[in-house]
Amino acid sequence: MIGPHQAGKQNDGGHLDAEVEYAIALYNGTGTAKDEAGAVALLQEAARKGSAIAQNRYARVLATGRGAARDEIEALKWHLIAKDAGNGDPMLDDMLSKLSSDDRKKAEESAQRWLSGNGESIVGTEPGLEPWQFYGPSSKRGNTTYLHLLMRPYESVTVRGVPIKRVKRVTVLASGQELTFTTRCSIVDSWFNRDPKGEVTIALPEDAIDSLATVLALEMS
Repeated sequence: MIGPHQAGKQNDGGHLDAEVEYAIALYNGTGTAKDEAGAVALLQEAARKGSAIAQNRYARVLATGRGAARDEIEALKWHLIAKDAGNGDPMLDDMLSKLSSDDRKKAEESAQRWLSGNGESIVGTEPGLEPWQFYGPSSKRGNTTYLHLLMRPYESVTVRGVPIKRVKRVTVLASGQELTFTTRCSIVDSWFNRDPKGEVTIALPEDAIDSLATVLALEMS
């Protein structure tokens, strides 16, 4: 059983907390039909969004092989990421202590890559865009909005309701790769509004897509 835990405040205004609690209930069959595979998919998604609770629970799933294929290296990776966010787990420390030094090194390097590439978009940020503005989780720090692309994107990503003349640049957070983008707004706004709000469409080439979760940094002036 994955024990319930009070999740901390997340970057999407509490929706992520609810997703994690539902995933735990779904995994355990508490108040709903039991669906371990469905629960694990939700936990994995929430872990990538930055929920330390989900990262811990997903690590437990991978360590035990219940609801997903057992993968101790990946389990240690997510356990280390959760610990970095202050969510330690003595049970996992014990379960994963027998990993070989080579496997532990692989997990540590993988965790560090994840934290280096994505930590800026999660730690110390505030809620980002509204759901109607961007179909996915987002976070914000200062003048930068982080777009978390958890499902494989197509050729482009669109953000709505932003001051298009203030967009300075868009980059892939992990690599720094700069992406091209176009903007549009209504004709009336373009004529009479000095600071019009509209759409930003970001081109996303294949080589910019991360195998786990791509994070884009939208910088505004």
